Amino acid sequence: FTTQPVITIKDSGGNLITASKTVTMTVSTGGTVVGTASVTTTSGSATFTDVGISGTVGTAYTLTYAVSGVTGVTQAITPGGLNLFTPAATAVSGAAFATQPVLRMLRSDQTIDTTDNTTVVTMTVSRGASIVGTATKTMVSGVANFSGVGISGVSGNTYTITYSAPGMASATQTIAPTVGAAAQLVITHYPTFAVNGSAFTTQPVITIKDSGGNLITTSKTVTMTVSTGGTVVGTASVTTTNGTATFTNVGISGTVGTVYT
Repeated sequence: FTTQPVITIKDSGGNLITASKTVTMTVSTGGTVVGTASVTTTSGSATFTDVGISGTVGTAYTLTYAVSGVTGVTQAITPGGLNLFTPAATAVSGAAFATQPVLRMLRSDQTIDTTDNTTVVTMTVSRGASIVGTATKTMVSGVANFSGVGISGVSGNTYTITYSAPGMASATQTIAPTVGAAAQLVITHYPTFAVNGSAFTTQPVITIKDSGGNLITTSKTVTMTVSTGGTVVGTASVTTTNGTATFTNVGISGTVGTVYT
């Protein structure tokens, strides 16, 4: 805490108990004490020096100061720090969130620390997904407004996004992306046994996926071409079904022994 607690022990008449006692600070459910939680009194006073709590920013906790054989005293406190004011929302794999995340730096009285223009907030995502866009944002007057950031991942999977800043507790949220835009063609089956002028013995099969590897199930047309000197024979364009284009009678005609792309 910026201001450390000081506890005095008195008798029923208000007189200081000068005998040595140990005062212990605890915090209510959901919070954790950091620093030295137990202090021995000197002349009836226990002066804490490095104690604090870890918990959810903006949540009220109850601190209890207890001494064996004496009724404890309590206080309410709400920790400040990094606060996720606007969670990211509407995630399309490989694209920026429709609603961009906004983080605030809160004081212990839950007001924005408008003097903070230096803290850098970094966004990361759990295993299996990756960040798209710029993953860091510097506070301006205590607020970090992300822009153009999103994630690429498996459609329907739930991922955890963590927002962190040096020296303080992180803020987290979960989000599940939907299928993104077509971004890659994947050769599922390579054509083999090319006989000049005839269909390949093994026909090519192509899948279309987004940047996160999700199949693009909307209908697309895949067209096969061949490098200079070769000619495509058969049906060169095929429409996908559930993200897959299966060729049936395609091949090439060219100079025997020449490599074509």
